[in-house]
Amino acid sequence: MGLSKKNISLIKSLDIKKYRDKHNMFIAEGAKIVNDMLNANLPLNHIFAGEAYAKHIVSQYPNIEDKLILCTDNEIKKISRLNSPPEVIALAYKQESLIDIKSLKSELCIALDCIQDPGNFGTIIRLCNWFGIKNIICSTNSVDLYNPKVIQASMGGFIGVNVYYVDLPNFIEDYKTKTANPVYGTFMQGNDIREINKNLQSLIVFGNEGKGIGKDIEELIDIKITIPAISNQNYHVESLNISTAASVVVSAFKLG
Repeated sequence: MGLSKKNISLIKSLDIKKYRDKHNMFIAEGAKIVNDMLNANLPLNHIFAGEAYAKHIVSQYPNIEDKLILCTDNEIKKISRLNSPPEVIALAYKQESLIDIKSLKSELCIALDCIQDPGNFGTIIRLCNWFGIKNIICSTNSVDLYNPKVIQASMGGFIGVNVYYVDLPNFIEDYKTKTANPVYGTFMQGNDIREINKNLQSLIVFGNEGKGIGKDIEELIDIKITIPAISNQNYHVESLNISTAASVVVSAFKLG
């Protein structure tokens, strides 16, 4: 069975969140991500692949042969969102679960207030996976985890990280009550990240790319932190990209 018009229509519809929600599916592109998904036994709907990749993958995972749809290079190009079409594209089922706040007590967790850029979000997921942070808490107005650009930027990191969407102010209030852990927040004006006591049982909040952390959440922050600019040039940029800032903060906590 080759690529059908129905397949194409479904795949293209998954660019839009309401159709990802309707079908409970998302798209993942590229051998690295798809291989990681197969290794993690994530539930897949179909795998669209060229002949060479198909032979390779069936030799490793014979049980997925019934999910495999052989495609020509032109067919892969039709359904790919990438400038250079990959060897394989997978249709996978979304994984969702309820958050247990008490279970977060012994961990370092990340919260994101209204993050909008899918590339930034995917990079932060990848970062968290690298540093062993298992849970990311997002405000409901943040970009969707299953946006194709988020999945791509995470480079498979989404497999090992739980992402939850919550009413963030209410969540932080509950978190503080149920864990008694401190809540850090990143601001332009705050305590120097190099000088604060870094508690690995805590929550770190990062704000929107342009507006930062909202006022309703700012009121709940226990410790405001900042990354000081050390440039000795006459001019330096006003701020860091959120994924860059997250990299600096998380590494400061995890690496000391």
